[in-house]
Order: sequence, then structure tokens, then C-alpha cells
Amino acid sequence: MLQGQIYDPTTQRTLANGTIIRDPFPNNMIPKGMFSATSGAFQSYYPEPNLPGIVNNFRGSGGKGSSIDKYWQINWDQAFGTKDKLTVAYWQDSQPSIPANVMPEILDVSTFSGVYGHLAHINWAHSLSPTMVNELGIGYDRSVTPLYSPPAAKNGAATIGMVNPTGTCTPSVQMPVYFGTTRGDAFCYQVEADTNYSLFETVSRGSGKHLTKFGGDFVRWDANFPQMWNSVDTFLPSQTGLPGFLGKTGHQYASFLLGAVDYSQAHGPDLSAPRSLQYGFFVQDEYKITPKLTVTAGLRYDVQPFPVHIHDAVSLFCATCPNPGAGNIPGALTFLGFGPGTLNRRQASPTYYGKTNFGPKIGFAYQLNRNTVIRGAWTLAYGPPNQTIAGFTEEYQQGYFPLFSSTSQDGFTPPFYWQNGFPYPVPKSKWYNNFDPTIANGSNTGFFGLDADKAPHVQNIHFGIQHLLPGNVLLETAYNGVYVHGLIDAAHGPINGLNYHQYGSLGNLLFADINSPAARAVNIPIPYAGFQGTVAQALRPFPQYQDIENQSSVASWSTYSAFQVTLKKEFSDGLSFLAGYTIEKQLTNVNSVPGFFAGSPQDAYNMRAEKAPAFTDIPQQLLFNYTYELPVGPGKRFLNKNNVLNKHVLGGWRIAGYHTYQSGGALGAYTARTPPTLPGLWGVTLLRPDIVQGVPIRTSVSCGSFNPATDRYLNVKAFADPAPFQFGNAPRAFGNVRGCGLLNENISLFKSFPIKEKGKIDLGFDFFDAFNRHQWGSPAGDIDNPAGFGTITSTANGPRLIQAHIQIKW
Repeated sequence: MLQGQIYDPTTQRTLANGTIIRDPFPNNMIPKGMFSATSGAFQSYYPEPNLPGIVNNFRGSGGKGSSIDKYWQINWDQAFGTKDKLTVAYWQDSQPSIPANVMPEILDVSTFSGVYGHLAHINWAHSLSPTMVNELGIGYDRSVTPLYSPPAAKNGAATIGMVNPTGTCTPSVQMPVYFGTTRGDAFCYQVEADTNYSLFETVSRGSGKHLTKFGGDFVRWDANFPQMWNSVDTFLPSQTGLPGFLGKTGHQYASFLLGAVDYSQAHGPDLSAPRSLQYGFFVQDEYKITPKLTVTAGLRYDVQPFPVHIHDAVSLFCATCPNPGAGNIPGALTFLGFGPGTLNRRQASPTYYGKTNFGPKIGFAYQLNRNTVIRGAWTLAYGPPNQTIAGFTEEYQQGYFPLFSSTSQDGFTPPFYWQNGFPYPVPKSKWYNNFDPTIANGSNTGFFGLDADKAPHVQNIHFGIQHLLPGNVLLETAYNGVYVHGLIDAAHGPINGLNYHQYGSLGNLLFADINSPAARAVNIPIPYAGFQGTVAQALRPFPQYQDIENQSSVASWSTYSAFQVTLKKEFSDGLSFLAGYTIEKQLTNVNSVPGFFAGSPQDAYNMRAEKAPAFTDIPQQLLFNYTYELPVGPGKRFLNKNNVLNKHVLGGWRIAGYHTYQSGGALGAYTARTPPTLPGLWGVTLLRPDIVQGVPIRTSVSCGSFNPATDRYLNVKAFADPAPFQFGNAPRAFGNVRGCGLLNENISLFKSFPIKEKGKIDLGFDFFDAFNRHQWGSPAGDIDNPAGFGTITSTANGPRLIQAHIQIKW
């Protein structure tokens, strides 16, 4: 029996007034005869609890894991006369890893791993003349990282009775709210084999006031990623809920018991095998204009040709190509390679040779006086254009390898039942090397834009003043800025999301079937003859597809500005220290790292709303580390008589420490009102709420007196769910509300005991988090969980740790 009323999706029907209803299960219990045999077989492998309680009540009984690291290296340095020096290095590394089986092997998907590699480098330096040196470097790096599963998991699909699966592995089952995801990844076998070749050539020439360098480099990356995938099946409460009351009815586990899927991805074995290279040339001159002023100027030109797949196995969505499976409306699949049905080319995007590939840099150093130096620099560099190209992800190999997805069109009707098997759009005989432009119809797909090979621009600005203070203490003040534009981002360019600025006013009609009386009454256009789906799907820019991912959107950016003050003293008179204070600001429109792992924007039609502080932004930070030998004992300033007390008890003490004090990180809030509440969004898992004007976001309780049992860090009354079919106006991260800061002191004490003339014993004590400070984690941010919102249930550090160690030297 489940809490919350559950409804039978097989009884779904539409009343005359357009209301969709379902019958509740009698006594809120699903008859056993309706249980999915596949679900039953899957959950039968989960063991019963073997410990008391309802949490932490299972202890695995599997065997011990194993990990053996083997490493060896050979270096050879040889000088040939006075003009030539040769350096050769070679090493091998082997790190197999087999974990203990906590759960039955059928659930241990992608748990066995290892790292195997070898490297060879050759460097040759040759003096062409007394003022000119040539350096040549050649490198070869090879690494293989397998990730695989035990036999039971590799053949898990057949074991639980899946009907006609694309792969053989145990499926990945997702129930996000109550359960999470079963163990393992979305594949049960993968080998990442990387081979890198590198070559560089540099010539340096000194002449009078000039030191000139010029040269170039070449890097090639070959990779092979054979993978065996399993299916990913998601179960949500809405499949057993009542339409119109989806947030209050239904249960994920009930949907799972019925086998009523909300979303499924069926993926067969594939091979990603990108081949990429980059090369560049540079010239640089360091000019000592006067004894006090040195100027450095340089120019670099980089070329990064768009990578290719070794077998050209890459598919691309084309926004202007007619789709014969959708009434020839624009939007169909195309295929790289040569021959019938292909584009007769290898590159998804043309190589960019533009003038912006030139990266200048300029810097200077000016000695104002004996103790003061002023430095400044500006550089323009370019990042890699893409990290997931040439078939690196599955959305770009449709037609070459099987990849299909099926999702609920209205957010509550199951697209299929798990026990009946995935509804493949084409027969198995057409899963491989099928150049049919309609093969991805009804599924997700992706493309690379024509600017995909345009590298991100990275500007670095530095200006600083160094001044030597009395006591040999160096003071430095500096400004550092990093401005990045045109970041390649896999999440910021979806082109098939529903535009809620245009269609949000349709409200619940978005969930209606396109052929329903309600949709026909307001003349919602049917995209093409034979279209089946909801109003929301029909109003997408390309209704024949689900999500269309632009793997290489250049819509992301990041800016970082910092002012720094540093005091540094090299070891002298028994003391060394480094103290640094930084005040900075980092803004971005990416909610995580850019690239393949970036998070999606809330609203792809309003990217300005994504501008916010980065979650890595720390406005202020003070770091202090030091080492101090107490001036006590023989040879020191105090109590320096060479007697037993001074030598063995009072003398020989040192203290060292590393202290960190910094502001709290950025915080945000979200609402659990996620899709399918707003259909037609790509990659959005959490939506942002509205901010209630005039109500403080932060509560009055301080971090120092915070009691996690009773206090709230954030005020839930400051937020509200946005209006139906609208986006919240809260920023991605608050600029004026921060988490608790970090205060931490690590201190070490050392004592040396001399042994005769040459030996000694070093005794040490380390105090980590010496003052046992509580460093609170981030507060819960779900406004639809008012009991938990604003609470802090974790700490950002562990308890105080003390360790002792002894070292004998002779």
C-alpha cells in the first residue's frame, strides 16, 4: 500500500468537457495481477535489509576488492660534446581495480576499472652558435582505461526478461524523487583508449638587448571508445497520478510496479573514435630597452581543424532539409561520409582559419627604484573548440548505431509499458548504417553549428607592483582579470524547446492531444498529416523531434576580476610566511563548468536571465601559511647554553600552520515544479521560483550561533511558485546572499631531539581544524518542501583531527 492516492492509467478517458480522468485503485492497492513481470524480476535482486532500522539497514556481504599499482620508469641523459644534449624518458603504469560487491553482481554495472598506460618523450637541445639554441621535442602518450561489469550485469537484460533490448546490460532504472538511480552507469562496458602524439620546435637567439624565440608545435589526439549500453528507464508519479492533480497524486514506485514508463532511452553498442589535431606557430621577443625597463611582445597563430570520426560515423540534424517522414517539413537527419545518402564530407563543421586565430601578447617590467618593480601583461589566447565532437556522444551517431528515445507526450500517459518492450520506430535489420533521414523522428537528436570550430577567446590581464619591505618581506599588489567569451557549451543552444513567451498562455491546453476537440476548437495547427502528439509537441519548432541539442553553442561566457595583496618572506632568521588577501567577482551564464557537462538554462529564449555569480565565486579570501623556529636552545637567541634542559626539552621546537578564511559561496533556490509541468523543455531538471518583493531572503540567525536542529538559514516566505506555465524571476544564484564562510586552521608542532653528532629524532603533532570550527554546508533550496527549506544538514569539513608522527635521521 502506498501513501498518496494512485490511479490506474489503463482506465484513462476524456469526458465531453475535455477533462481527463482515471479510476483510482481500490483501497489504494495495485492488484498483483497487474504487476509488471520485468519490474518484479528486477527488484527481486535487491536483498532484504539485514540490519535494524529503516535507514542504513543493509551491510554488503560481497568479497574484498583489489587494486594493485605497478609503475616503472627509465631516464637517459646524454651530452655529446658541448653542443648537444639528449634526454630520453619512458615509463609504464598499470592500475587494475576491482571493487567489493556490495550488491548482487547483476546490479554492479560499470564497477570494474583500471588504468594502463605508457609514455615516451625525447628532447634534443643543439647549440647552433654561441647565441642560438635549437630545441626539439617528440612525445608519445598512450593510455587505456577500461570500465566493465561482471558477467551477471553484462547479461542482465535477458535475466530480468526484457523484451528485444538494444543492449545486453542490466538497465538503469531512475526514480528521481524517492529512489534515485540504480547502481552503475548507462553502459556496462567501455574502453577509453587515448593516443597522443606531440612535436615541438623552438629556436632561441640572444643578441644584445634582445632575446628572441620562434617555433611551432603539433599535437594529434586519437581516441577509441567502444561501448556497450543498457537502457535508461525513468518512472515518475505522474503515470499513476490524476491529470490536473499531478503534484498531489501518484507515486513513482507504483508506476514502476505497473511498468508504466515516463521516459526511456534504448541504446545499442557503438564506437566513438574521434581524430583531432592542432598546430600553431609563434614568435616572441624580449627587449631590454633600458636597464630598468624590459618589454616582451609575442604573436601566436593556432589552427584547430574540426575533428573527424575514423569511420565517418557521425549524423547531423539539418534544420533546412525536408523530412519525408513528416510531410517534408524542414528538419531531417544527414550523415557524414561518402557515397549515397551522405554529405560526401568528413567534417561536421568547416575548419576555422579566421583572423581571430592570432593571439597577441604584450608585457613589461619596470624597476621604479631599488626595491620596487612594476609589472603588467595582456594576452589573448584560444581554448579548444569542442570536447565532444566527431561522434563522442550518442546523439551524433544515429543511423550508424541504434539510439532511440520515447517519452510521455502529455506528461502522464505512458509511452509504453516496460514489460512490452521498447517501441522501436524501425526493425532491427535497419539499426546499423541506415542513412534514412527520418530515422530519428520522434527521438532526440543533435547537430554542430557552422561556428562549432570557432575557438573561445580568453583574455588575461595583469597589473602588479612589487615592493621589498624591511626584513626581506616582499609586498605585492595586483589586479588579475580573465575574460572568456564564446565558450563552447553543450547545453546553451537547444533549438527545439517550446517558447513559453509565445505559447505559455495556452495553459493546460498544451497537454491536450492535437486532435482533441479542445485543440481543434482554437485551430491549433497540425504540423503535418499523420502527426500524433500533444499541442505542446505540435508547437515546437521541429515537431517531428523531441530535443535537439546544439553540441557546440558559443553562447556562454565568464568574467573574473580580482584584486590581490600578498606578503611573502623567504626563510630567514627562523621564519618564513606567505599571506594573501583576495577580493574578487566572477560572473557567468553557465550554472556549472562549460562544455559537455554544463547545465541547461531555465529558458533558452531568455539567456540574459542566466547572468549571475558563479557558484565557485568567493568574494573574499585570506590565506596565511608560516613556519617559525622558536629562538630557544643551543645556537639560538634565548636559553642558548648547551645543557640537557635547553638541548633536549626547551630547544628544537618549530611551529607551522596553514590558515584559511573565506566568504561563503553563492546560493540559489528552486521549485520542485519541474517538467512535465512545463512540457517541451530540454535538459531542465529544476526551475527557479519567484522572489517575493520586500521579504528578506536571509533569516536573522548568524552562522556562529546557527542550530541545525531548529534554525533556518533562508526564509521560505521570500519565494513563491511562479504562475502556471511561467518561469520564475529568481536569479540562478543570489548576488547578495551567501552561505556561511569557511574558517579553518591547520597547525603543526615539531620537536627535534639530537642524537650524538649527526643523528636526530623529529617528533611531530598535526592539528587539522585545530579549533574544531563547524563549517556549515549549503542550505536546502526546494521551496516546495517548506519543512526542509533553508535547513542545513551537512558540514563542509570534518571534526578536528590530531595525528602524531616520528622520524629518525642519522
